[in-house]
Amino acid sequence: MLERICHAATVQAATLPRDHPVRAMIWGYSKMPARTHLTPLQKLIECFKIRPGRIETIMPDPRPPTYRRSFSTTIAETKETSITEEGKDKVDIRIYTDGSGYKGNVGTAAVLYRKGVEEPEQILRYHFGLLTKHTTYKGKAVGSILTAWMLQGRTEVGKATVTSYTDSQAFIRATGARKSKLGQYLISEYLRLTEVMNNSTDIPT
Repeated sequence: MLERICHAATVQAATLPRDHPVRAMIWGYSKMPARTHLTPLQKLIECFKIRPGRIETIMPDPRPPTYRRSFSTTIAETKETSITEEGKDKVDIRIYTDGSGYKGNVGTAAVLYRKGVEEPEQILRYHFGLLTKHTTYKGKAVGSILTAWMLQGRTEVGKATVTSYTDSQAFIRATGARKSKLGQYLISEYLRLTEVMNNSTDIPT
């Protein structure tokens, strides 16, 4: 019980406002820990391996109650249904994304195909690093962000029909959720990019 209380208090101190002196001390201690004569605060930081730079600050949803996404989403009930629907898709641009862990690392990629062309027109990849520091959900979310990056600045955006495919149902649901959660900054960035495009983009599985 005491250990849990101390851990919670240390994390809370590490997430105080930037101008708070205690938070500044924790950031300093985490970067350059003392070799001898540790203060109680330094001992807590070392004991719980607190690294403020790795702690995500989850902010309340800034979107107004009237907010509506600039794209529609669908989630297929089964894998077979998803394959069937994909085969019927006649949009101008299709983008496939995936993020996963492999051999202890996490990476993601997005591949863009144009209607009637078998070879991909554009491929974006991103390697995060070790699975111990990153999650597969993060990889899948960034895969969709890569999709939005691909469409930025294209003259056909807003005119051509586009479908982005991802196998992350959690990410799809998160784009329409109003409750803040881990990885909220990734959802916010994706929504920001889609709003800039002002394009109706489907995101089925």
